Amino acid sequence: MLSKPTRVLVLPRVERVRRADLDRLVGRVSARRALTAAAGELDDLRRADSYASVGRIHWLTTARTGTLMERRLRPESDSRPLVLLDGRDCAGADAFDAAVRATASIALALARSGGCTLLLPPERRPHRLDRALASWPRIHTRLALIEPSDALAWDTIRVASVVLWVSASADPNALAHPGGGACFIVSPFPRARAEVLLTVAGCAVQRSDQRSAAAA
Repeated sequence: MLSKPTRVLVLPRVERVRRADLDRLVGRVSARRALTAAAGELDDLRRADSYASVGRIHWLTTARTGTLMERRLRPESDSRPLVLLDGRDCAGADAFDAAVRATASIALALARSGGCTLLLPPERRPHRLDRALASWPRIHTRLALIEPSDALAWDTIRVASVVLWVSASADPNALAHPGGGACFIVSPFPRARAEVLLTVAGCAVQRSDQRSAAAA
């Protein structure tokens, strides 16, 4: 007598990322931003709305440009590192599997060290992960079922202060970072002439070339 078939969900394997390696990536960047905020420097400026508070008007820029400009305060969630899984231009199943395992490993390590946000294709809103790891079982399951997608939530990426951009693409020109924050590329295809800061799940972690990103 044959038994009924059983479906098994294989979760992505999570590799340990050392705290010292995390601090090399995001710790110093976060510390610099904290000092910047304490010094009262701006995250961004935008054209002032008609109901903008006088206290938020940036008078130096207004005088220089002739346009009323106000300070744009970065939301608290944007100060968390953003782990982004980029499903575009995938170089094959093995490369995407490595990217998914790297995403899971880095996100879990960041959550345990203080928290992060995680953006998965084709979703528009990032998941939040903190030390309590309440959302981790759901996210881990989502990663087990994820497939490549061309969708990217650019608005979320642009405002992130630190981005860990995980990609299965073999094309280095597909990894231009459009935002103003720090960016690290995580890929199974290391870029030539760029220092490998660490490796996780078969992927190299390298600092993004902001000059290439600006040109793109």
